[in-house]
Amino acid sequence: MAAVRLNAPPPPGRAYDVFINHRGADTRHTLARQLYDRLLQLSGGRVRPFLDNVSLRPGDRLVARIDEGISQCKVAVAIFSEGYLDSAFCLHELASLVEARKVIVPIFYGVKPSGLVLPPAVVEPSALAPPPPRRRALQGRAPRGQIIPCHVKDPTIGQNTRNNEITHIKS
Repeated sequence: MAAVRLNAPPPPGRAYDVFINHRGADTRHTLARQLYDRLLQLSGGRVRPFLDNVSLRPGDRLVARIDEGISQCKVAVAIFSEGYLDSAFCLHELASLVEARKVIVPIFYGVKPSGLVLPPAVVEPSALAPPPPRRRALQGRAPRGQIIPCHVKDPTIGQNTRNNEITHIKS
C-alpha cells in the first residue's frame, strides 16, 4: 500500500470532497483531526477532506478560503460540540452549507441533539426547501440538504490519546 501524506491539502484547483465543520477549541486535536486523517487513510488519499488548520495556508483570506471549501465539497460533516453554538465561524459555515444545499452528516460530540438550539437563520424552513428541479443536473445525485444523524458513543475517548475515537470507520 502506498504511503499517504496526511497533512497535504489537494493541489490547486482540485475540489474537496468533505468539509469538516467544527469548533476548533473543542475538537481540532481530537475528533476533527482524527476524522480528517482516517478519511485520507481509508480512502488511500482519494477522499480530499477540508479541515481549516490543515487546508488553510498562511496569507490565505480566511473567509474566502472557507467559503471556497464549502462550495467545492460534495458532503459536509458538522461536529456539534459544547462550544459550537458560541462560534460565529461555525454558524457561518453551517448556514453556508445549508444554503448551498450540501448533504450534512452531524456528529454530536459531548452534547445531545436535544440540547442544541440552532439560530433561525441556520434552520429556517425556506433554507431547507428543495431547489427547483433541473432534469440533467439532478440525475444520479443524492438529494441535497439532507441531515443524517450520527453520535459519538463516548466523547471522553481520545482526549489524551489519538486515534481511539474513529477506529470503527470502514472504507
